[in-house]
Amino acid sequence: RDEDQLSVIAFDHEVSTVLPMTFMTMSGKELAKVAIGKLKERGQTNLSGGLLAALQQFLLMKPKPDETARIESVLLFTDGKANRGVTDGSTLARATRSVIGQIGRPLSVFTFGFGEEHEASVLQSIADAGNGLYYYVEDVESIPDSFCDCLGGLLSVTAQNISLELTGCNGHTLMKPLTTFSITSTEENSHTVQIPDIYSEESKDVLVNVSLCIKGEFDLDNPRPLPTEIAQFHLRYFDVQLCKLCTFEATACVEILPPMITAAELGMADVQERLTTADSDVSLQRIRQATNEALRDADRLAAVDNDRASANQRLDQCVEVINASPLAADPYAQHQIMTLVTAKAGISDQRSYKKWGAKQVRGLAHANEQQRSNTTRIFASDEQVAAMTSQGVSTPAAPASVSAPRLPSQLLRSSAACGSD
Repeated sequence: RDEDQLSVIAFDHEVSTVLPMTFMTMSGKELAKVAIGKLKERGQTNLSGGLLAALQQFLLMKPKPDETARIESVLLFTDGKANRGVTDGSTLARATRSVIGQIGRPLSVFTFGFGEEHEASVLQSIADAGNGLYYYVEDVESIPDSFCDCLGGLLSVTAQNISLELTGCNGHTLMKPLTTFSITSTEENSHTVQIPDIYSEESKDVLVNVSLCIKGEFDLDNPRPLPTEIAQFHLRYFDVQLCKLCTFEATACVEILPPMITAAELGMADVQERLTTADSDVSLQRIRQATNEALRDADRLAAVDNDRASANQRLDQCVEVINASPLAADPYAQHQIMTLVTAKAGISDQRSYKKWGAKQVRGLAHANEQQRSNTTRIFASDEQVAAMTSQGVSTPAAPASVSAPRLPSQLLRSSAACGSD
């Protein structure tokens, strides 16, 4: 669109602005094509210099009051390891957060690692700090798909500056939410989760364990469940389409049964059914959480301990756990299995691991944590898929759980779920 703007920064041993921020009119697009056509491979990789120069472009921009709904992003593409300037991933992440904080507007940083030489952990750290996503780009043919996937999402952003506050009530304790999103916790039993931009039709789920505190006395002559509020949720975000700030609130309530008395004995068949059937939404998110932990553990075992056998065993164990779930046949659970299969294919041998496996495992973990796609290929063979999924599905009794009701569906399909510990 004519009102869109683009800037191109080149970095090697030097950093240069080959195209300043330019409106994408017909003439602007021609300037961009010429600038990109002049890019050449040279020297080393001053990744930090290129990243900070790109962020500086936004720091210098002063949007007009009627431009509050603009979407601003940095797309960082590299095929090598950072070997000039700041090279440490954690330092680069801190610098990214700091400059975005100075900009004071919603801004995301997406990183693209091309080929075998880039350092996936550094690019992932930058993307995490910039509320973006890391893409592993295997070859030239994968470049258009990766960029189209990223740009397609940016064109469908529906909410920004999303803040979900969870507060425990009546002595019930909320544990730290199980998410990689930024969390601020207080001593007052409250946690605030900062959620990255949400695209149209996208879901973000946050799991939190609850430690229940039983207050009040039961009437043993006429035993009835004791209703109690366990948590309050406050969701705030900027609606890009409506161009306004929105706020929603919800409360989670449960009924605590008297000791040694079942819901069936109280003649409450509907309550008994809920107690013996785990909430499917919560259970599927627990499966995703288990997959995330397995991917991270496998990456650590293979990369740090150089123990691919234990890494593969860790992935196998997670597949067994999913297959033992009553929801194993659910498409979402099957997707988690496929994610683990793909990761295992990359760890199966040293050559595959060094060539693409390590990057693939980190990319899969990052995408699964963010609940967003960042890959266009599945590297696992049909034989590997069959071997991993032929272990059979068992259906043991589902554990009892306490689940908070979903926040209203109009909350951009974002949800917060509680499970009992």
